[in-house]
Amino acid sequence: MLGDRFSNAQPTWSADGRKIVFVSNRAGHENLWDIDISSGELRQLTSAPERIYTPSSSLTGSLAFADFSHQTDLYLLHVDSGAEERVTFHKGDNFDAHFSPDGKNLVYQSTRTGDYEIWLLNIASKDEINLTDNPAIDIKPDWSPDGQRVVFLSNRDDAFHLWVMNADGGNVRRLTEQPVPLPTDFWSYSLKVRWAPDGKTIGFIAHGSEGRALWTVDSDGTNARALLLGV
Repeated sequence: MLGDRFSNAQPTWSADGRKIVFVSNRAGHENLWDIDISSGELRQLTSAPERIYTPSSSLTGSLAFADFSHQTDLYLLHVDSGAEERVTFHKGDNFDAHFSPDGKNLVYQSTRTGDYEIWLLNIASKDEINLTDNPAIDIKPDWSPDGQRVVFLSNRDDAFHLWVMNADGGNVRRLTEQPVPLPTDFWSYSLKVRWAPDGKTIGFIAHGSEGRALWTVDSDGTNARALLLGV
């Protein structure tokens, strides 16, 4: 769809499914753009002086993203009005945010405590909860379609595995039997964990001996399989 010389990355669907939101440097710095999939019309959504990463769409039409202009904090973009709202105010990196299915909460990763943890933010009240709160590296969260659980990557058993917990941080359990191989830059924006809309499977990117591959595993932890190599 975009065969140009610019960097175009981290795509996500708009709420109405008519556009693709992505990060591009076509105006200089990395900012959010969208493209109409029917007309091909491009629109710049943000004008940050440095870098913007990890966009995520809500069903209500808002976008969450991380702004690296000063410190890495999360912002909301109300697409209809163009208004931006900063929602985190912490030292450290705060990014990879995802809206809960009802649009009321964000789950994201943060280094504000000195290591990578999964946090929950109530958008209305701005209350925040550390869902993981342990010395391990906990990254790449995503919601189950019913909003009751959160899947994430963690090395709390020495190697990285997929883990699942309740949306309040309780009932944490390991999902995968075999470790998920990751690159040394495990925080990379190209790494994704996504719960399928039907709730039955979870997709993730692993970096094994044959390179990067797209894997899926059933939501009960069974039937892990590689679907695409070299993604």
